[in-house]
Amino acid sequence: MSRRSNADQNFQMLQRIVAFLFALAELAQKAASMPRPMRKAVCWILSLPESMIRDLVFDFAHDLNVEADLSRLETLEDGDSTADLMRLALAYYEMGQMLGMLVAYAQDCELQARVQSVGVMSSLIEARFRILVAAMHRVSTSSAPYHDTS
Repeated sequence: MSRRSNADQNFQMLQRIVAFLFALAELAQKAASMPRPMRKAVCWILSLPESMIRDLVFDFAHDLNVEADLSRLETLEDGDSTADLMRLALAYYEMGQMLGMLVAYAQDCELQARVQSVGVMSSLIEARFRILVAAMHRVSTSSAPYHDTS
């Protein structure tokens, strides 16, 4: 019984991550119409975890023996244009959609496979987010996302 409740808690966590990815896509889309300093800050913040999240989606798909095709997504160059933010919005939307489908697929698998795949994904997420937070802390203390003209 404990195994099932642990797996259900992990699935709820993954579903919250999917919702968070959609929220980040919405943030990028809304920031596209804002002034340049705001666009630059949002691009900087959202571009940091993008490749990590893409890797998480690929790793989770690999654990489930499913092919995750995110090849349409372009990598961000150091830009802050409306097009760059819309590309980020599309990337987060696509990753959220793919992760959502993977979570739904994992929920349909047998219990043992579910517990194993969700447990692996949970540990990957925890480890990578710790790395991301540490990296963001190092970057934020060493440089600002845009030149301070005050």
